[in-house]
Amino acid sequence: MPVARYCRLVFWAVVGICLASPGCGHIPFVPEAPPDVPRENHKTSIAEYEINSPDVVAIDLIRAVPLPPYKIKPQDLLFIQVNGTPPEDPIKALYRVEPEGRVRLGPAYGSVPVAGLTLEEATRDIERFLKKSLKEPQVSVSLEEIGGIQLIRGEHLVRPDGTVNLGKYGRVPIVRMTQEMAKAAIEKHLSQFFLNPEIALDITGFNSSVYYVIFDGAGSGEQIARFPYLGSETVLDAIG
Repeated sequence: MPVARYCRLVFWAVVGICLASPGCGHIPFVPEAPPDVPRENHKTSIAEYEINSPDVVAIDLIRAVPLPPYKIKPQDLLFIQVNGTPPEDPIKALYRVEPEGRVRLGPAYGSVPVAGLTLEEATRDIERFLKKSLKEPQVSVSLEEIGGIQLIRGEHLVRPDGTVNLGKYGRVPIVRMTQEMAKAAIEKHLSQFFLNPEIALDITGFNSSVYYVIFDGAGSGEQIARFPYLGSETVLDAIG
């Protein structure tokens, strides 16, 4: 709430208390409250929310296409088709790249190292390898599934330094940004790893906007209660 509006609200609260007190004296003139002062039936909305620590944001990586040229990694899933194989030993299936970086084509052919190669290089090496046992193999290799990619999904805490941690992709500062600005900043950061990345971002924990209610314990000390501020609370809501 802006300072000027808060001061006006406090002024009218004091005037109301004074009018209700017998010993307050006579107030000859009470001006009408300005029309923009929030009331129970005329609430106001806060300005566009800016993310701060320790808010919580939900991030979901929707589009994650690796930057070209893509190099095959362990756990990737390849579709390999070879023309010119005997009918009893065909090569036309999905093959998982093993942790050591090799793809096994079956007991009749053996395995070929493909990790760290582009699809064109893998096609060339597999074709060269199969020429040892086949006359004129024609090889086709395509990428069906990326196995080594880290998913970005779920809730992320805005750290004390104002950043969110995206795991192996590093940290991104988003403090004092609106939701749209934070989305654009994270997508720009991920463009170092993906082609035109796209994320969905939402604020799930408004932990940085709070208000306090102080209770006087009638001589036994004051108690302070902390509540989240969601934008529509009134003084009566807080007291209630």
